Amino acid sequence: TNYQIIKTIARKEFTSVVREKIVAVTWGIFVLLVLVAGLTGMRHYKREKAARENAAQLFREQWLHQDPRHPHIAAHFGNFAVMPLTALSLFDRGMDAYSGKVVYLEPHKQNDFSFKPSEEQDSSLRFGELTMALILQLLFPLFIIFTCFDSFTREKETGNLKMLYSQGISFATIYLGKFAGRFLTVLFLFLPCLLLLFVTLCLLGQA
Repeated sequence: TNYQIIKTIARKEFTSVVREKIVAVTWGIFVLLVLVAGLTGMRHYKREKAARENAAQLFREQWLHQDPRHPHIAAHFGNFAVMPLTALSLFDRGMDAYSGKVVYLEPHKQNDFSFKPSEEQDSSLRFGELTMALILQLLFPLFIIFTCFDSFTREKETGNLKMLYSQGISFATIYLGKFAGRFLTVLFLFLPCLLLLFVTLCLLGQA
């Protein structure tokens, strides 16, 4: 049946890709980069979260321990609000470098967020920081192309495509089998990234 043919082609595609040494080496480098990005993100998250919590606590104490005064005057004393840091910053830091961390709250005036890392660093920040999201956005699509670009050309060069046609197998069946095999391969290679992110969140008590 077509289902059995698709299953056989998919298994062959998956096995052939996994057994290639160049794919294994490339995948190893990719996983290593994800691991480095995960460890770097964890260290940045812990340091940044501690700094923001300490700042928020300090601002809160300053507000509570101000001298007794009229409520309206106390409101004009103002207070600082610190943007909280979420666990997803381990995966992608988003616009934190440009949106700022602290905003000064005072009556009759709306202030912008301050302490933006982009103001203190050079233009290299525009290329992005090493995060798991950046690796998946830039390198993982290239890795998919690298592992899938010769799926049909190799079969044509070796003559296997004509042999499959001669056995009455349609192009749609071949395509579905190859697509399923390559999809499973990409999913198999993507799992370490998800596993690493899950483990990192568990270590931080955020899962």
